[in-house]
Amino acid sequence: MTSSSLWSCTPNPADPQWLVEDGLPTARLDVSTGAGTWPAVQPGVFDASGGYRGHRVVVEFELQSAADAVLSLRFSAERGPCPDLEITLDGIHRGLFHPVVTRRDRTQTGEPGPVAGVVHLEVGLPAAWLAPGRHTLTVTTAIDRAAALGEGRLAATHEVTYGPGEVLPAARSHYGRWFGAYLRWSAVALIAVSSLPTEPVVALRPTPLFVHHDGAEAPLVDVDVTWAAGTSPPEPVSVEWPGFRTQVTVAGSGRDFGMFRARMPVPGFDAVADVNVRVGHDTHRLRVSPCRRWTLHLIPHVHLDLGFTDAQGKVLELHCRNIDRALARIDLDPDFRFCVDGSVVVAEYLRTRAPARIALMYRAIADGRIGINAFHSNFLTGVVGLEELYRSTDLALTLPTSTITGMRYANLTDVPTYSRSIPSVLADLGIEGFVGMSNHGRAATDTSDELHLLSPVRWQGPDGQEVLAHFADHYSQLRFMAADPQAVAGATNGLERYVERYERPDYLPTDLAVIGTHADNEDLADGDTGFVERWNAVFAWPRFRVSTFDEYLASVAPLADELPLWRSETGTFWEDGVGSAANEFAAYRRTQVLLPAAETLGALVSVVDSNVRTNRTELDRAWSDLSIAAEHTLTWSRSMSHPHASPVADQLGWKTRYINDAQRVAVDEMRRHLAQLSERADVRGPGFLVFNPHAWTADLDCELDLSDGVDLLDRDSEPIPLEMLSSCAGLRRVRLPLGALPAHSWRFLPMTAGHFTVPGGEVAPHGTTSEPERHHGFARTPLDEPIITPGWEVVLDPKTQLPRSIRHRPTGRELLDEAAAVRLGQIVRAGETRFVAAASDKLARPADVHGHRRERTLPIENFRYVADPEPSHLVTDSPELAYVGRKSTPDGMRLRWCGGGFGVDDVTVELLLRDDTGVCDLDVRLTKAPCLDMEAVYVCFPFRGTAPVLRYDRPLGWVCPSTDHGPGASNEWGAVTNTVSLQSQEGEVRWTPLDTPLFTTGDVVRGIWPTSFPQGASHLYSYAMNNFWPCNVPPWQPGPTRFRYRFEVAAEFDPAASTRFGRTARLGAQASEILPLDRFAPTGSTAYREGNLGLVRPDVDVDVQVRQGDDPTRLTLHLTNLRDHDVTFRAGLPDGLRSQSPDGAVGNEVAVQLVAFGVAHVRVSRL
Repeated sequence: MTSSSLWSCTPNPADPQWLVEDGLPTARLDVSTGAGTWPAVQPGVFDASGGYRGHRVVVEFELQSAADAVLSLRFSAERGPCPDLEITLDGIHRGLFHPVVTRRDRTQTGEPGPVAGVVHLEVGLPAAWLAPGRHTLTVTTAIDRAAALGEGRLAATHEVTYGPGEVLPAARSHYGRWFGAYLRWSAVALIAVSSLPTEPVVALRPTPLFVHHDGAEAPLVDVDVTWAAGTSPPEPVSVEWPGFRTQVTVAGSGRDFGMFRARMPVPGFDAVADVNVRVGHDTHRLRVSPCRRWTLHLIPHVHLDLGFTDAQGKVLELHCRNIDRALARIDLDPDFRFCVDGSVVVAEYLRTRAPARIALMYRAIADGRIGINAFHSNFLTGVVGLEELYRSTDLALTLPTSTITGMRYANLTDVPTYSRSIPSVLADLGIEGFVGMSNHGRAATDTSDELHLLSPVRWQGPDGQEVLAHFADHYSQLRFMAADPQAVAGATNGLERYVERYERPDYLPTDLAVIGTHADNEDLADGDTGFVERWNAVFAWPRFRVSTFDEYLASVAPLADELPLWRSETGTFWEDGVGSAANEFAAYRRTQVLLPAAETLGALVSVVDSNVRTNRTELDRAWSDLSIAAEHTLTWSRSMSHPHASPVADQLGWKTRYINDAQRVAVDEMRRHLAQLSERADVRGPGFLVFNPHAWTADLDCELDLSDGVDLLDRDSEPIPLEMLSSCAGLRRVRLPLGALPAHSWRFLPMTAGHFTVPGGEVAPHGTTSEPERHHGFARTPLDEPIITPGWEVVLDPKTQLPRSIRHRPTGRELLDEAAAVRLGQIVRAGETRFVAAASDKLARPADVHGHRRERTLPIENFRYVADPEPSHLVTDSPELAYVGRKSTPDGMRLRWCGGGFGVDDVTVELLLRDDTGVCDLDVRLTKAPCLDMEAVYVCFPFRGTAPVLRYDRPLGWVCPSTDHGPGASNEWGAVTNTVSLQSQEGEVRWTPLDTPLFTTGDVVRGIWPTSFPQGASHLYSYAMNNFWPCNVPPWQPGPTRFRYRFEVAAEFDPAASTRFGRTARLGAQASEILPLDRFAPTGSTAYREGNLGLVRPDVDVDVQVRQGDDPTRLTLHLTNLRDHDVTFRAGLPDGLRSQSPDGAVGNEVAVQLVAFGVAHVRVSRL
C-alpha cells in the first residue's frame, strides 16, 4: 500500500485558547491557511482541571482531489484514564474509538504513572467521503459509559457522552493537570493511501473486572466490533460460551464507523473455555481464559519531603496533623488505614502532642490501623553509611508491632534506587518487609519497569539475608491511574491497564498494591475518601481493601518461597544531587566516619574507667541529625526558577544546620573522650595525644598547629619529622606522619616547649608577618625533567603541566594512561555554554541575579524517555594550571600547581607522593564562580588498565556494576561509600574520594542513560559538582571548595584491604593537644608514652564498632565482616567483662562466626 501525506500537524506545546462551542471547550485550526494550531494537550472527560468535560479539536482542510486516506493519530496517554475518541467528518459521519494504550517499557512515555503509554490510532476515511473541496474533521474526548462499566451498571448506556456521569468534587486547582486525565499529542496527519481494509474485525477479550450477576460473580468480557468507514456494521454478532449465548447489536448506536464495545457478564466463566464467535456466516473458534480475581490493596500514604514544598518546620507539623486526621478518621471508620512516611514524624508527634493523643497513636499502631516506616525518613541510599542504616531505625523499633500482621516494615519513597545493603540490615534488625516507591524523574532507562513487574520479590543482601520487598513505580499510583478525584467509570480504564500488566502465568500473587492516595507533604483531608466504597459497590473484583504496607506484604508472604529472588544493585540516580551542595556533603562525609569513631572511643574509655560514660543524649541526637542530612530533599522545589527567593537559602540552611550540628557533636565528643583518655593514660602536657580510631593497624597522619621552634618527640626523645603546610605569625600548620599505629592504640608525643599564655591571649612575636609566603619550600624544576623519589617517578605533560605519567618504582607499575585526553588532577568544567567570565569578580552577585534564564533542553537533566538518545552536547573547558614546584616531605614529596579560569578560580592542586606505602594524595582547592546555567565540575584520574574491572563498595559488600547492576540501574554515574577498585591485567588501583562520593568512568555525564554499565574504561572522573537538577537543589555552587582524594597501587582486588584503605583515608589519626592549663597532674608523665584500648584483638578482616547503651555497664560490639567469605572473629574480653551472647562464649573468650559481608552484634557487660 503506497501512501503520501495530504496534511500534517505539529502539536503546539503552548496552552490553546479553548472556546466553548455547543457546551464543549473547542480548539480550531485550518491546515490550509495555517490559522491556529493543534494543541499538545487535550483533556479528557475525567480531567478535573478541564472541568470534567470532553474537549474538541476542529481541523479544517481543503482537498484538490478525492482519495482514500488514513487519519494517523499519535499520542500518549500520560495521566489517568485514556478517554474514548469521537471522530466526525463534515458533521455527517460519526465514529467512536477505544484507543489501545501500549506500554512496552518506560521509554515510550515521559510520565511517572504505572499505566502511561502510547497510542497509534489509524482511522480509514474513504475517497467517497473526501470529495474535492473543504472539509471539517473533529476529534473529541468522550466516553461510552456502558463500554466502561458494563451494560446496565450505574445507568450506563452506549450513548457517547462528554462528562463523567458521576457527581465528583471540584478540581484541586493547586495540582493543575498533575493528576489529570488527558492526551499528549505527538503527531497528526491525513495520509492518502492506495486502498483501505473493508472487512470488519471482531475481538473478544476477558477483562479483570467481575460483577455480581444473578447471585454469582461473573467476569466482564469485551466484545469489540470494528468496521470500516463506508461499510455497514456486521449483523448479527453472536458469542457462544459453554452453556451461555449472547448477541451483540451494533445497530442503533449512532455510529456509522469505528468501534462498538459490548462489555457483558459471562456467568460460569471460571476456567479456560472454547468460545464460538459468529459474524454473519463466518464462525471463529477461540480459546480464552478468565482473569484472576484480584485484591487491590489501596495504601493511604502521604509522601514526606523534609522541605521541597514548604519550610521544614511547617512540613513536620503537617505530617503530625495528618496523624491527628487519621486518628479521627479511624474513630469513624475502623477499616481506615494510614501509613506514616518516616519515623521522624512520630518523634515530632511525641514532642508536640498531649499524652492522650500520644496514647491514641500508640493504640492505632498496635491495632494495625497506622503503619510506621521503620526508617527515619527517605534517604539517599547511595550516600548513607552502615551505622546510619542501623541508627535510622532506633525510634521505630521501640514502637509496637501490628497485632494484625506481627510485622515491621521499612519503606523509601520518591528515591528511585536502593542499595542492596538494605535487606541485610533490615533482616538483621528483625524487620521483615520493605516497600520502595520510585520516582523515575531523571531516573529511568529502557528496563526500569522490570523490577516493578517482578514485585513482590525476595530481596537478598550481600550476606545472603532476605526481606520480602515490593517495588512500586510511584507513590501516587491511584491518582495517576484513575485521575483525581476518581470516577468509577474512569478508574476502570486505568486499573484494567494496571492489573493486565500482572496478569501473567509467571506472576503468582492475586494481591496487588495500589500505593498512595496523596502526594508530597499533602494534608490528608485533601483526597477522595469515598472511592473504595463506590468501586466495591459496582464491582466484585478487583476488590479494593484499604491496607497498610505490612498488611499488603503479609497477604503475599505465604508465597515467599516461590517468589523471584532479587539480588541486583540499582545504582545511584538521585545521589548526583549531592554535587549541588559540595561543601555541605563534604562535612556530612567527615561526620559519617567521625561519629561512630567518637562513640567507639567513648565506649572503650568507659571499659578502663568505669567513672565515665558516653553522652548518649548528644550522640543519639547526632545520629538523628545525620539521617536528616542524608534525606533526599535539599531545598525549595522552585529553586531553579526563583534562585534568589528566600525559601532557597532558608530550606538549605535548615538542612545545613543538622549537618553542622552532627559534625559539632562528633568533634566535641571525640575531644571529650580524648581528654578522658589523657586522664586515664596519666600524661601531662605540653604535648599531643594521638589515637588510631580503626580496628586494624593503619598508617596514619594528622594535621596540627604548632608554634615556631616547637618540636614533637618520639619514644627516643628525638624530634619527629613534620611537614609544614603553612605558617603565619609564628604559628605553623603541620602534617604529622605517624607511621603504623596498632588498632585502637594511642601515643602521647611531648613537646619541646609549651604554650605559657595566660587566658587573656598573646601578642604575635616581634617581626612576624600575617602574610606568609604562599609557596614556601617549593622548588621549581624544568617541566621536561622527571621528578624522581625513592617510590615514584613522575613525568609532566608540557601542554597542561600536569602529570602525564606516574610510575611506581618498586613494582615498575605505570598508573596513568599517557594517551588520555585529560591529565591527573585536571579540572573539567562541562556545561551547556562556555563560561565567558574570566573570574568570579566579573560576575553579578547571586543576590542581584533576577533577570536569569536557564535553558532546559539537555537530555542530561530531562527524563530519559526517548529511544537511543544522542549524548548531550556539552562545552568542556579546563582552568589553566601552572606547575609551581616540588618540596620534600618526611614521607615523600609534594607537587603543587596553581591557576584558574572558566569560572573555576583560585585553584591549587597538590599531589603528595608517599614513598613507603605506594599511596598518593591529591588535594584540590578552588573557588567556584556562581553560574545558573547547567554545569558540572570534574577532577580527572586517567588511570591505565588493560581490560579493567571496576568495583565500588557499599555499606555492606561490593558492587561490580557490569555484572551486579540490574534492570533500570543508574549506569552513567555512581556513588561510593569508601573505595573504588580498578582491577586490570596490570594489577589493582584503589581510589577513595574523601569529600564527595560521586564518580563516573570513561567520560563526563552526558545524559545517555545507558541500560548497562560501560565496560573497558579505566579513567575515573570525580563528579565533584553539578546543578543539573531542575528543582530541589541549590541553583549555583559558589565559593571556596576542597576535594581530597587518595589512591594506591595493589597487586589484586582484596575486598577487605580495599575497604580498609578507603576507611583509613577518610578518617585519619585523632589528635588532642594536652596543655598544662587543662590538665595539671604533678605526678603525670611528660615523656613519650603509648598504649592500647583494644577491647578485642585486632582483626584485619572485621571492622569493630563499640556502642555503650543507656545502661553504662552494657556495651555492644558491632562486627562487620569485610571479606567475601565466612570468617571466625575471636576476641578476648578484659577482666571484669563477660559476654551476654551465649553462642561462642567461653569465659571471657568470644568467638563469632560471620558469613561473607555479614554483621553480628556481641553484647557484653561488667561483672
